[in-house]
Amino acid sequence: MFETTVEPNSKWRIRILLVLLALTIVGVLGRFLWMTQMPLRSYAGALPPLTAEESEVRDHLSAEVSYLSVTIGDRSLPRPQSLQAAKDYLSNSLREQGYAVVEHPYSVDGEKVSNLEVIRPGTDSTLGQVIVGAHYDSVAGTVAANDNGTGVAAVLELARLMWQMKFRRTVRFVFFVNEEPPYF
Repeated sequence: MFETTVEPNSKWRIRILLVLLALTIVGVLGRFLWMTQMPLRSYAGALPPLTAEESEVRDHLSAEVSYLSVTIGDRSLPRPQSLQAAKDYLSNSLREQGYAVVEHPYSVDGEKVSNLEVIRPGTDSTLGQVIVGAHYDSVAGTVAANDNGTGVAAVLELARLMWQMKFRRTVRFVFFVNEEPPYF
């Protein structure tokens, strides 16, 4: 009396298609999870104490960031004396390490500013150069310890640590000014 309009074989086809669709979804989800997981386990527990060299690096980084953000403070074009103080501080620090500092001056809104560069020559000029840089200005009205006092401190410290090293590639340490809006 009641007859089905779906053939028995088509029910199996639908079931097979649903199983294939489910397997495809599980496979895609599994692949996504595999691609986005961290390859190693996170470190757990207390960190080992710093070595004497690591403590020295920590102290240098802290002193650089503190000087830039606390002693000098806002390093923006509306405060040209602070930009000049930062430039002088960086130049003097690099010269004390033994580098010859090259200034690349230019004018912005009637103020003279400078990018700074020091070069650690490599032994093989055919290999190209590595540029390590940071901007030493800040957003107007901020002391910019993290943008970009930390970057400047890191570049200064790398220059200090690399002074006695020999490299096949030339390394250029560059300190840029006016990275922040509206001068970037």
